[in-house]
Amino acid sequence: MLRMNSPMPYRDASAPISERVEDLLARMTLQEKINQLVQPWNLSLETMLEQFGDEGLGFCYDFWAGDLQKLQQHMVKRSRLGIPVSFVTEALHGGAAGGTIFPMPINQASTWDPALVRRIHQAIAEEARAVDAHLTFSPNLDVHVDPRFGRMEEGWGEDPYLTSVMARAAVEGLQGEVGS
Repeated sequence: MLRMNSPMPYRDASAPISERVEDLLARMTLQEKINQLVQPWNLSLETMLEQFGDEGLGFCYDFWAGDLQKLQQHMVKRSRLGIPVSFVTEALHGGAAGGTIFPMPINQASTWDPALVRRIHQAIAEEARAVDAHLTFSPNLDVHVDPRFGRMEEGWGEDPYLTSVMARAAVEGLQGEVGS
């Protein structure tokens, strides 16, 4: 049951999340829902504002956004529902352009040291947050067994157990401890 004590219940932080989500989804047009799934690629800030400015934008690579603050302010203040943009970064071996470059996951796996992987990903998370990245496309949990796959370096190799141990350490580093 929705609380209708405010003009936009989805903005009421004291309301249960399920009610806020139900209210927001009921208000969204089909195009606004689609835009929450779109990730612009190689578009200028001006083009993004022109194409998505009124109906919002779900997420955007931090390096394509250009002026992150301008894009965010526009989406929050001028789009119909004011939904903020989530900025994304790869974070496979570093969290920010110009930041620390760590060895790729396949190299990290060769250490057999999940504590080291956790520390690496803690540093990556700090750098990603420093450039306003809200989510990462890391870790890659593929178990890479076919050398023809062109992105073998993004995973921890062909061993499922080692991949699971390193992936857990990476997630703990990126977001904190996970459930056991």
